[in-house]
Amino acid sequence: MNAVAAAPRARWVPAAWLALVAGWICLLVPGMPLARTIGLVLVAVAIVLALMAIVRGGMRAGLAPLLAALLVSPLVYFGAGMWRGGPVEGAGDASTRALGTSPSMTGPATARPAPVVTAPPAPRPDIAMRTTVTAVEFSGAYVDGAAAGDKQFKGQRLLLAGMVDRLDPDAAGGPVVTFNAGELAPVQALGLARDTAASLRVGQQVILACDGAAAVGGKPTVEHCKLAQ
Repeated sequence: MNAVAAAPRARWVPAAWLALVAGWICLLVPGMPLARTIGLVLVAVAIVLALMAIVRGGMRAGLAPLLAALLVSPLVYFGAGMWRGGPVEGAGDASTRALGTSPSMTGPATARPAPVVTAPPAPRPDIAMRTTVTAVEFSGAYVDGAAAGDKQFKGQRLLLAGMVDRLDPDAAGGPVVTFNAGELAPVQALGLARDTAASLRVGQQVILACDGAAAVGGKPTVEHCKLAQ
């Protein structure tokens, strides 16, 4: 039993830590907006992997990387933003001393514009105070029937994390994105904008912010969704 329980931990937890550390490194790279975007994606992937470790190996299996992703990542993100925007004090004086010259010897001083310090973006209120759940957990709640799942999730505002298994961006009632839930029933997400649904791809790990959950046609379903990244 111990070997069986350790297998999910050995599989998911190191991958979560690897993605998380790589994401932090990308967030700290100066002067590269693309690196910051990649860093945020890697942190989101780390959260998904930590949640998978919890699902497969119990709460203690992925709790450490999940807490690190949720608590340390904002500090890294905001701290890196403030560090990039701040001036390097004393750089001009140090270079003058190194050359053995004074400002009067190097000609008239040229006025330099003051650096613009951009305040870090505030957390998006539309994804705050939501219940985070994986597609596997969400589908598992409906194993005992629609009533059991609805009792736990109906009408809740969720952050749903999972892997895209199927895309129907031009469905009659609007785009439908289907998440893989392993051996359980797939989860369908409704309400995405058509251009957003069309930008996704099968096999992609995504997190959606959804404002409703229920069983629709016997299928576990989340509604009024949009990308959370």
